[in-house]
Formats: sequence, structure tokens, C-alpha cells
Amino acid sequence: LVGSPAEQLLNPAQRKIIEDGKWGSHPDVYGRMWWDEPARTIKRECGHVGNGRYAHPEQDRLCTVREMALLQGFPRRFRFDVSIIGNAYRHLGDAVPPLVSYQLAALCKWILAGQPPTAKDLCLPGTSLRVGDIRPVAAAE
Repeated sequence: LVGSPAEQLLNPAQRKIIEDGKWGSHPDVYGRMWWDEPARTIKRECGHVGNGRYAHPEQDRLCTVREMALLQGFPRRFRFDVSIIGNAYRHLGDAVPPLVSYQLAALCKWILAGQPPTAKDLCLPGTSLRVGDIRPVAAAE
């Protein structure tokens, strides 16, 4: 931008930001998702590309409700009971991911009944997490 005709439109503060390469604390909040990085948090207003990083990594479009639901860990066959697509995006952004809910329930059972969960108890049926994906962590000394 600096050195182009558009530079004439910049005020001194904007010019300094560009020259210094200091874009602020959230330079990657908006735009496309990446294939090789974890997805960002899916929030309530995820139904518009201007509200976060919700654009498809390659195609010029918003990610679909199904694509975002899979990222959140919803089973493939899960259906959002809505008549307006925008409400499906809202439900998705407001939701606690099913796997997290399932694992929290297992931990509550441990607390209330004294029954520690097994690796199998932490894998929500119908999702991609498998027992072999869970690795024990060494106890802190």
C-alpha cells in the first residue's frame, strides 16, 4: 500500500502502522480458515464472513452450517431444528461443543459417584475422536 496511489488516502497514523508492520493484537481475526491450522472459535455471529474467520479456505464463500458443525464436533447426522439458516449459525455459535459436554458429564459422574472415566467414556459416539487418540499425561511431581 505504501508507495501506491492509495497511499494518498492514508493518514500519518495509518502510514506508520503499515511501515512498522504493527497491525494490532488481532491481525488474523477476519478472513479465511486454513487447512493446516486449527479452526478459530466459532461464535454466535458466525453466519457472516465479516464477523470472524469463517470463509472457506479455498472457495469464495462462507463455510456451511454442516462444515462448522463438524468443526465443533457435532455428529454428522445432527440436524438443527430451525426454519431460518441464520438461526442455525446462531445455535452453532452458542453451543458448547458436544464432545466437551460429553466429557464434562463424565467428569461430573466421577465427582458425584467416585467413578473415574475410562478413555472410552471420553469418546462421544458418532464423532471422530477414538480411544487411541487419547494419550495419558505423566503425573506432575
